[in-house]
Order: sequence, then C-alpha cells, then structure tokens
Amino acid sequence: MAIRMQTNSFAAIAIQLMMNVWLISSVLSNCQFPDFINHQDVWTRKNGEGATLTAYIKPHMITAKYCPYVGSACQHYVQHCVEKRDDNQYIVKHEIRSTGFSPPRYLCIQFIFRSPTVLQMKESEKFDKPSAELCNNIVLNNWPLFSTSIGTAQAIACPFSGGYNMRISSNGHELCSNKMLSPRIESECEAGDGISVDFKHKECIHENLKSMRMSLRQHIDCMATWTDRNYQFVILRPDSDHALCLRIKKPLDNIRHAYLFMDLVCDPGNSVGQPEDSQNFLSIEFERKYIHSVCENEFEGCSDERFCDTDMRAHCKLTCGPCRSDDICAFPEYLRRVWSIYDRKYAQTNKMRYVNITNYEIDFPDVGKFQCLFNNVTAKHRSILLHTFDNGCYPKFTCMETYYSSDTVRQFRLGRRINWPVYDLSRVKSQACKSIMFKKDYQIGDSSEKFKIPKITVIDASYTKSQNCKLDYEFRNHLNGLYFREGDKCDGCLYYDSIINPDYFEVRTINCPSSLNYLEYICMASFKFDNETTAVVTGTRIRRQNTYRQFLCWVFTGTGEKRKVVVFDAADCNEVQLQLSLAGDVVPKSMFEVMEKPPKLCPRPIDDEPQPDIPIIPLDTSSVTATPVKKKPLNGYKLTTDVRKGPLAPNKPVKTDRQNADSSASLSLPQSLLHTIFCLCVLLRTLCTT
Repeated sequence: MAIRMQTNSFAAIAIQLMMNVWLISSVLSNCQFPDFINHQDVWTRKNGEGATLTAYIKPHMITAKYCPYVGSACQHYVQHCVEKRDDNQYIVKHEIRSTGFSPPRYLCIQFIFRSPTVLQMKESEKFDKPSAELCNNIVLNNWPLFSTSIGTAQAIACPFSGGYNMRISSNGHELCSNKMLSPRIESECEAGDGISVDFKHKECIHENLKSMRMSLRQHIDCMATWTDRNYQFVILRPDSDHALCLRIKKPLDNIRHAYLFMDLVCDPGNSVGQPEDSQNFLSIEFERKYIHSVCENEFEGCSDERFCDTDMRAHCKLTCGPCRSDDICAFPEYLRRVWSIYDRKYAQTNKMRYVNITNYEIDFPDVGKFQCLFNNVTAKHRSILLHTFDNGCYPKFTCMETYYSSDTVRQFRLGRRINWPVYDLSRVKSQACKSIMFKKDYQIGDSSEKFKIPKITVIDASYTKSQNCKLDYEFRNHLNGLYFREGDKCDGCLYYDSIINPDYFEVRTINCPSSLNYLEYICMASFKFDNETTAVVTGTRIRRQNTYRQFLCWVFTGTGEKRKVVVFDAADCNEVQLQLSLAGDVVPKSMFEVMEKPPKLCPRPIDDEPQPDIPIIPLDTSSVTATPVKKKPLNGYKLTTDVRKGPLAPNKPVKTDRQNADSSASLSLPQSLLHTIFCLCVLLRTLCTT
C-alpha cells in the first residue's frame, strides 16, 4: 500500500513537472521582444573602462557575452523572454552559461528605440523569482547599444540647423586658443547635408579625435537623436568607423553650449548637468556669426591690411578684395516663371512645391534662394549661383545646369557646393562648373556608389503644349498595339501611332481584377537617355477639358525581349532613377515588360466610356496665363482616363463585350477608310470590265 502511494506521489510530481514545462514553454513561445529591433544584427556596447558587451537579440531570447575589461575572462549568458509588460518592458530569465550550474535569476528590462541602429536599455536588479514588481525600479543605462550595421546605415536629418564658430575645451583647457580663425560647425544648411566641421588648424583637433582619423574638414552624419530633460542627444557618425555622442543644451535654434562624448556614452549628468559617467569629453561653446555677402571679413583682425599679404587674405574678402563681379547676371526669359514639382512627396501629401525663378533669383524648395552670379560658364546652359543663408551658415557657390526640354518642361541640376571663403571669384568661376562637380557619392544599400547628380524635371502646368512622343520603332504601334505585363499583377496594351497621332499614346489593361479600361497620355516632352532609351513626360487629361490630372515620366528602354517600360513621377525623370530601378534599389511607380510572344492579340479600342470624377491639380499659383491644348481628332474612337491609382488605375465597367465592341467599331469606320474602299471597288469594276 505504501509502495502504491509512493508510486502515485511520483506520478503526480512527474505530471506536475510536465505541466510546468508545458506552461513555461507556452509562455516563452508567446513572449517576443519588440519588432523594431533588428534581430539579424549584432549589438555591442563598450564603456570607457574597456568593458564590452556583445549581444544577439532574437525574438524570444538574448544571447550575450560580457567582458569586464580587456584581457579578462568573459561571461556568457542567456536571457529568455518570460512575460511582456507595458511600454516595451519584459520579465526575463537570466542564465549564466560560462560557469558551472547556477540557478536562474530574473530581472526586468526595457528597450528604448533611438533609431534602427541605436538602442538604450533600462534594467532592474536581479532576483531569484519572477515578479511584476521587478519593473517598478528600472534604471537607464547611459551607454547605448549599437548595431554593427551603423557604419553603412542610412543617416537621419540632424536636429539642428545653422552655422557656429566654436571654442573647444578639454579638462578646462581651451584648444588652439592662440589661433585667429575659430573652428566652425555647420549643420543642415541645406536639407540632408548632415554636419560639417572645419577645425581650421590641426591643433584644434583633440588627440582622441585624431586617433579616430578625424580630418581638418570632417563630414559627420547624424544616426539617432532624442530628448532627455533639457538636452538634445545626437549620435554622430564621422566618415570613420567610430561613433560619438553630442549633448546639446536647448534651445536648438540658438545653441550656446554642448558636450561631445568621445566614449560611447550619452550622459545627462548630475543635477547641474556635469557629466558623471565619463571624463573623456569636450566642452564646446557656440557663437553664431552671420555672413550675407561674399564681400565680408571672416574675423575681426582682417581690418589690418597687412593680412592681405599673408595666407589669411582668403578670409579677409572685404579688406583685401576683389570680391564682386562686374557682370550683370540675369536668368533668361524662358526660365522666368513658376515651375511645379510633381514628385513622390506631392503624390503622398497632395501639397504642391514650386521652383520660382525671377530675373536675378531662383528659389528651390527645401534648399533655399540662389542669386545669379555668372552666366554661360563653360557651356551656354550653365550658370554659377550664390546661396546665402539666414541661419549662420556661410555662403556657398554652385553651378546650375538648365535643360530646355520643351515649351512646357524644364530640367535643372545643381552641382556640388564650394564653400565661402576658400576661393576667390575667379577660381570659383573656373572650378564650380567642372564635370566632376556634377558627380556625387550615394549610399545604396550597404555600399557607396558614385553617380551623376540627377536632374529634377519641372513643369509649367499652366502652359501645356503637346509634343511628338518620338518613341523608338521597338515601342511603336505594330497594328495591334504593344502587349506588356506588369509582374504578376495584370497585362496591358500600349497603342501609339507615330504618323497619325504622334503626340499621345494610350494604355488598356487586360486580365486585371477590374474591368477593361483605357488611359490616355499626352506627351509634353521627349528626350533620349541613350540609343536604346527614350524618356517621355506626359500629362493625363480628361477629354473635352483643358486641365491635366497627373504628370508622369515614362521611360522606354531596351530592345527585343529586353524591352521594358518604367514609370516614375515626373520630377524623377532622369538616368539615375532608371539605373537604380533596374538594379532593384529603387521602386518605381510601375515597371512593365514588353512580351515578345504575347499570349493573345491586343484588343481593339472601345469607342466610349463614362467620364470619371477626378480631382484637378491646383494651378492657381502659376504666373503664366494658361493656354488650351488643341487636341487632334482621334479617328473614330475616344478614350477616358482615371489616374487615382497610378498609370493603370481601374476604370468603370465596360458596358459592351468584345463582340459588341468589334461590331460597333465596324459600323463606325472613319470617312477616309470608307472613301478608300469605294475607290477600290470602282477600280476593280473598271479592271473587270476591261
């Protein structure tokens, strides 16, 4: 009897253990760390004393190695996700793997997202049993975790803009205090610029920054930013492999002081802001200086003309001169108007942006105003512009290329900038418009590639004049139309008659979830990228009206079985966008493959369709009076448009089937065709009689 009771007891214990294992495995499988963590990357942390942490953060667990200092024995541990709490807090089971058996312990951790490559964590103390109270007392670790992909990740917009002179101190000692030219920092002078630092003298670069291969003129990207108390923290990535943390005291529109931590710590400091976690930092005082003309002195000592005979002459433009051009530079009349930018931003926000060109100034959105300085530099279509700022950034020079694509369409391209006051005007004139100034490194995935700076295509939507589409023979209407396929979405046909109607083409969808439909595209400009590639800027217009509803760029490229049609927003009509799209680095609006051996013939066009109700593009900001477009006859058939969902948007259902459409078409033959048939009949009768 005792044996039976003991057996039952063991069975009960075994069942209970199995239940516990099942419950634990169930909890573990349902507890997952946040989706904003890149689970494929390795995450690292290194403090000023040499302690390093290397962690793999998987959806359900963290596998980590912690080394207290260089050369020490490292501890390996695993943290299993046990329970998810509010606000990205988690109860985890902590198990040490590098030593003999030790019982698991429990703690609460919290993930704080700073960017896709930067995390911060809060942690509690470790206890023997899990409890919800663990998350009541968690402490922020000021040493962030960095993803190993931070070196190639996409930068973000820096949180402050403008230019400042700097006074840099380390441990109370000012660096390069005996120099007349102060180190300088400029941030986001133009959107996307990032930060540039000009130390002026090598004595102004701290030894720890030199060990990071920091150069006299250093470009720096911003990788993450957040606010804590009255400070703005910014993770900086120089062009080297290192990262830094900048702590700026607000307000950001008029910065007075900041700390640059050369360890990977973001320390908010004590109650008065004095750093506590590291002594490896620089204290930086900021002073804003405004330069609104190319004829100004960079520092006060320039009033002494003796500097004009030294290397400081370049920084004393007002005193030493010459700094002004005697040329009167005005933009040609064909440019002076308001140009609309139909790009992805407009497609997403429906807010139009404009390039406004007057006699002597050009205003680019997100960039600023430029003054005309020199015309017809190295080529008739190139001009040198001067860009001045109101935020403390020093002036910059650039070369603008202008392309007269058609009466309705222009293309612009701005070259790389030359900073004031490095060169005098004569050297600016000889350097700014060189071909190398129109090439730039772009970050593509994990690598950097040099491309030509892309053109931006703009449209005067108030003066819409059709042009010959000039499609190559490979894309012309071969009797039945050009059959294409858009991936696995659906098929379509493109109709283009280069003789009768050379200034527009039509598209009809086939085998789509929606009913058959037609779209009509009026060509506004056509230009070649190369011998096998033609780009066409089009406007989509509702018939019987003189208003366009959408502007696109159609790129026809390739020959034979490699023919493709790629569609972009009109502003992106350039070779760089096409190259990136074909390589899979950029997603266009649409991409069609022309079928060398189509599964069926393209259907004949249908006479008429109901008119869709589509919102009109606003044109009221243009300064040019609208000119109606004279539409050519469509030879017996008419088309409708629907642009609400891109080039192949669904239309209203077709009311007639294929047979009715064909019979309808046969009953409404064009007069010219009827006249031809009649003449043939007369000729045959004459021959037979003879």
